[in-house]
Amino acid sequence: MTVSAALRASLQSPDAKRLARLRAQADALPSELAMAYSDGLLLIEWTDPATKKPEILASFLPSAPSDLVEQLAAAPETIRFLLNLIDRATTKIRDLQGRQQDQLRKLRPNGNYAANCAIVCDDPLFREYMELWHGLERDADRDWLVGKLHKVLEISSRRELNTNPAAAARWLDLLHAYNGWKADR
Repeated sequence: MTVSAALRASLQSPDAKRLARLRAQADALPSELAMAYSDGLLLIEWTDPATKKPEILASFLPSAPSDLVEQLAAAPETIRFLLNLIDRATTKIRDLQGRQQDQLRKLRPNGNYAANCAIVCDDPLFREYMELWHGLERDADRDWLVGKLHKVLEISSRRELNTNPAAAARWLDLLHAYNGWKADR
């Protein structure tokens, strides 16, 4: 499943529903809470929009940790900040996914990474590279090489190199490292 598909599926998830509830609750929260002291009690106050007067939302005994009360008073702002952070991260992820897809289209020379991988696996220098850098046993046959490659690329089939952007990116990284090693020999 691609990240986009996982993201779409997660929109229907219990987490997504909970996030929607949190957004609705955050919208209903007072815009600002403040700490105050009165008669030896630590208070959290909010300003009633209708009267513009501070109202006591909660009072705490003098033994209540002031750090905890401060965190509670900051909760609406913290929740809004975190929701905004989630929104920005989601936007960034979608942007990066689009760029990754564009890069894959540009970098794919013949549109078939799986075939390219099969060709590279037949290269004796690639076998040597896999021995040196990825622990392939020297006497391993081609099936062992392919198995090791699957493990390194975290795939079960070379076809995934054409269908899974993350697997394709791992293949391109490995190919880049191999070509660099080969050039330095």
